[in-house]
Amino acid sequence: MKTNHIITTCLLGLSFGLTACESPMEEIKNIIFDRAFSPIDLEAKNIGESNATLNWTASSGVKNYQIEVYADDSLTFTGKPTLTLKVNNPTVKLENLVYDTKYSARVMALDSADVSRNSKWSEVYFRTNAQQILTSFSLEDVGDRDVVAHWPAGEEVDNITVFNKTTGNKVTQYTLTESDKTNGRAHVTGLQPETDYTLKLYQNGKERGSKSFKTIIDLAGATIVRSTDNFSEMLENATANQVFALYNGTYKISGGSGEDGAGSAVINKDIVIKGIYQTAKPKIQGRFQLENGAGLTLTNVIVDGTKNASNDQFFNYKTATNYKKLDINNCEFYGAVSSGTVMKGFYYINVGATIEAINIQNSFIHDIVCDGGDLFDCRKGYIKSLNINNNVIYNCATERDFIRYDDASNSFGNPIPEINITQNTIDNCMNDANGKRILYVRFNGKKGGQRITVANNLITNTKAVYTNQATTSTPEYRNNYYFNCNNANIFAASDKDNSLYWNGDVSGKNGDNPNYQNPAKGQFTVMNKDISKLKVGAQR
Repeated sequence: MKTNHIITTCLLGLSFGLTACESPMEEIKNIIFDRAFSPIDLEAKNIGESNATLNWTASSGVKNYQIEVYADDSLTFTGKPTLTLKVNNPTVKLENLVYDTKYSARVMALDSADVSRNSKWSEVYFRTNAQQILTSFSLEDVGDRDVVAHWPAGEEVDNITVFNKTTGNKVTQYTLTESDKTNGRAHVTGLQPETDYTLKLYQNGKERGSKSFKTIIDLAGATIVRSTDNFSEMLENATANQVFALYNGTYKISGGSGEDGAGSAVINKDIVIKGIYQTAKPKIQGRFQLENGAGLTLTNVIVDGTKNASNDQFFNYKTATNYKKLDINNCEFYGAVSSGTVMKGFYYINVGATIEAINIQNSFIHDIVCDGGDLFDCRKGYIKSLNINNNVIYNCATERDFIRYDDASNSFGNPIPEINITQNTIDNCMNDANGKRILYVRFNGKKGGQRITVANNLITNTKAVYTNQATTSTPEYRNNYYFNCNNANIFAASDKDNSLYWNGDVSGKNGDNPNYQNPAKGQFTVMNKDISKLKVGAQR
């Protein structure tokens, strides 16, 4: 309620013969003790590219509100408003705004009888959404150091800026040519391989589109391979340290005369095989035979063993010599469970070979039944460092062991190899026969002959034990989680007097079901939130 007070006074005589109001003071006609309350809870909602909605709580007794909107403003309210409205409801939709623009809006409650009683302004700031006129990047648009952006031809645009997606830092800015604008296409260079970026399209500093992408592998000096090329012949004629960069497609390694299935590529030099696109990996059908100390790197590829002419392992070391590293990263390997080629295992070393390291990481390995061998199988060789990290391994080694590591050649002295099994999801392996081992390790013929770490793994649905071998060193166990691993000896304490030498994971927990997203489709995301918090298993 608004109240007016009129006060009339006279000066009263206070002494010596003053008996009446002789000289009245100036009359104060109006004192405003109250005015309309300012709108409260003012907010901007439903903000789009060209519109927004203002809402506030209605003021008691107020029928009308004044609204002013200022563009390119941050609550300074300088200059002239771009929009002035008078409304009778505590909500209003603002239209015909400019995209990606800062706006300040203010609302005043109006007194219908006396403008002097209008409320003070309530203020709010918002920014309209940027536009999205960029089209999605195709595989052909993204290179190792460049990208091609597309948008509707003829649109008003003036520059492109590329930011590092991880850091947010500006990487490069490209001023569009008249040809770029006409064609709706621009080629931006100066980027780095295998890096995440965000590209933004602007007009007069206002964003008209934003798309993220990741540059492909480094193609500098690489031999580009397409599915129409004779990849088998290229491998046969490879030179030392040659890098093969494969486009998406299927590449069958020749099986030789009279063989319909995929064969084995002889690798006798250090080479690298990379898929160009992480999201569209090339598929290689066949195997690899390593000779003469070769090193091999595989990145971003799928290796399909179901069409192989032989069921031999994916990697087979053939000559007794010193080998460089076998590096596998972000790949997929699979064989067949029943129909197709049922493979013997993943790698096989049955010669007195010394291998600098075998690194298998960030990969999927599945459906390798191991018909005649163990999954990771070294009989006579010496692997200085075996690292199996952040992989999903499932439906493998049905009636065989996970890691077999012997030194039957007895030709290395007494080195102590390292075996690191960390951050893997291992499901439905060693599951059709009791007593099969995760670690069938007898290198050096004595306990303490290996340094083994088993940490942060999620192991589910197996009948295996860790080991029943006297010469398998007790691993360093850390933060491993198990489900449906019912062989009690997987958790048995190591006991030097125990004739079966269990060396189990006494710190491990045979706990709840991780509730994999869809294991039948190879989706092993842990849906059990309590287990997910433990950071066990492959982190994807």
